[in-house]
Amino acid sequence: MSRLLTDVKSVPLVEVRARARAALDVEGSDAATLFIRSEIFVAVEKDESRTRQEQLARQLAREAKQRALAYLELAATPELLDLPDDQFIRRVGALMVQPWAVRVQAGVNAALRGEAAEWKAFIESGVIAAHRADVDAYIQEQHDKTEAEREALRQKDVKRRAASVVAWAPSEGELTLANDNFIRAIEEKAAAGSEVAGAALAALRSPQPPVWAAFIETGIHAASERDKQIALDRKAAADRRLTSEIKARADNSLVHPALSAAAATALAGTPGDVDLFLRAGQFDALTQSLRTTSPNRKGWWVQSGPGVAAVNHPDPGSAASVPVADATWKVVDGLAGEGCHSLESTGHPGHYLRPVGFRVQLQPSDGSTEFKNAATWCAKKGLGGPGVSLEAKAQPGRYLRHLGTELWIADNSGANAHDRACGYQDNTTWQVDGPDPKATKRPDPVRAECVAECPQAVSTYVVRNDGQLRQYQHADPLNGGFTWVDGAGKEIGQGWLGARTVAGPDGVVYVAVDNGELRRFRWNGTGWDVTDGAQYKVIDRGWERYATAAYRNRITVDTRGDIYTVEPDGRLHWRSYQPATGSWEHRTLDGDWSGYDLIVAAGTGVIYARTPAGALFRHHYDAARNQWAQQAKPAGYGWQMFSSMFSAGADILYGAHGGNGGELLWYRYLPATETWADTGSGTGRVVGTGWYGEYNLTAAPDACRLN
Repeated sequence: MSRLLTDVKSVPLVEVRARARAALDVEGSDAATLFIRSEIFVAVEKDESRTRQEQLARQLAREAKQRALAYLELAATPELLDLPDDQFIRRVGALMVQPWAVRVQAGVNAALRGEAAEWKAFIESGVIAAHRADVDAYIQEQHDKTEAEREALRQKDVKRRAASVVAWAPSEGELTLANDNFIRAIEEKAAAGSEVAGAALAALRSPQPPVWAAFIETGIHAASERDKQIALDRKAAADRRLTSEIKARADNSLVHPALSAAAATALAGTPGDVDLFLRAGQFDALTQSLRTTSPNRKGWWVQSGPGVAAVNHPDPGSAASVPVADATWKVVDGLAGEGCHSLESTGHPGHYLRPVGFRVQLQPSDGSTEFKNAATWCAKKGLGGPGVSLEAKAQPGRYLRHLGTELWIADNSGANAHDRACGYQDNTTWQVDGPDPKATKRPDPVRAECVAECPQAVSTYVVRNDGQLRQYQHADPLNGGFTWVDGAGKEIGQGWLGARTVAGPDGVVYVAVDNGELRRFRWNGTGWDVTDGAQYKVIDRGWERYATAAYRNRITVDTRGDIYTVEPDGRLHWRSYQPATGSWEHRTLDGDWSGYDLIVAAGTGVIYARTPAGALFRHHYDAARNQWAQQAKPAGYGWQMFSSMFSAGADILYGAHGGNGGELLWYRYLPATETWADTGSGTGRVVGTGWYGEYNLTAAPDACRLN
């Protein structure tokens, strides 16, 4: 605190005192704590901004007074320069006692009858105009003087006006200098690099006396106006750069859309708009709200109350909208340091969102290092898509997550109930909205989390040995019943031999052909999409190995559409294809996968891998964070009998083998209990026959989901 006061001791702490008094007027310690921990810094920043503006105004006022005194041939003493405008004008009136200074005296009296704006205008231009009029009148009155004398007086007046531009009060002798020497004196006194200095040098380079005279009479004043405009333009450009930097930081922060919008509005406006944003607007755009994005609780807000933090959605009933109480947060720089943020409740100043253990609560700051670390959150790109995820600075790898209406910091390790992988990415992704949100519709019914859901039937695809592609629909994928929509299936294609067919989400089917092409089809429910006269698009080459027996089971597609392959380097490769741009993203993932002869995706990033001896292992790759949530979790033995395995998502597996008439067995793994849904032992249920293992089998991986 002493360091802060030392740094700002020269700054009038108007805002600081006002906020301090406001804090003292509030009963209890919360407001005072808020003032000491955060509000004082915002207040000091505003006081410093105001002080800089006041210092600039004082400097400009002194310069105007210097010019006026120089023109009136009065000494510019510090005492005179520091007088308030009205007192300065009175002193000028007292010092200008010449009998011919009639208009200056009249201007003094008129200005003093006005307000501050009239005083400023008189000092900046009125006194010079009045004095010039007095001089002109005096010259006119001296009718007995020769024309040469009158011109000499006029030239002295012209030189005084020119000298006042550089705040120089030339002596009587200096006023008689030849024009070129007078210009040299002005050039020496002008600011280096200024338009006035440049114009003086340009005039001196000319041998023509009329050029010198023109500079003294008009050129120096035009150059001075250019200098003023340049200074304004430079300040406007500097303000614009600073505002652009603030906007870029707000954009990168992921938690300051209001600040970014305010900066964008200022940048689209006038220099005055930008200046106002820097002085005040940037401090007024820090409040936001946090809205959930997960499908099972979409459109709820993080809400605060003393000692409580939760997500809530009020029911507006018949009203058009109702405010969401205590859902506005001031997003400030992290209490534990720059680069991260802290969330202070605007309804309970001085209270911050922080975990206690793993449960997130709202608590008042006690100023300790432990509290500062706990109340600091680092914004990351949304783990579940558009939005932001907030990582606990004190416990890296754990993110703000909602379960039901409760808030936790969690990872997806499964170590605790709040760490379960199901719904993790969605439940840790938040939408940052403006302050004071309002509910405009009734909340959707809350659905249970981590429950497998399937449609009435899921599509499976079989490439028979004669090249025919048939579609079958299993009518009980959730429970493994021996029920099919049409036991004979439906023919949907011919000529599919010599390739490996793997289904993706949304009806997409990938085919790796023995000529190296990777073809992308899409079944729309009644037929194949046609683009440019073809049913498929070649999206890559070099995939011929997956049409061979050695690699046909080492390719799979997950619920999100990401393609996983085990390649000759023994590593698992991840690829994501973007149809809109035709572009690929490719990663080589950690771990040795050379010991697996079959992989099958059964969810978003959920990969089951089998060894030739029949051991099955569950892996979970978080593509959004590019890290493993689970690796090589044992899931059972005896799986070597299956020559083909595929999945409909939600940890549901199908395995086909040639025994017992070509049985198709169904399994569903329960990650929460690490058991199998059929008997708990993973023996499977027969759901079909005639599914001989040599067939190319696949299913829509997004048919079933954990919601």
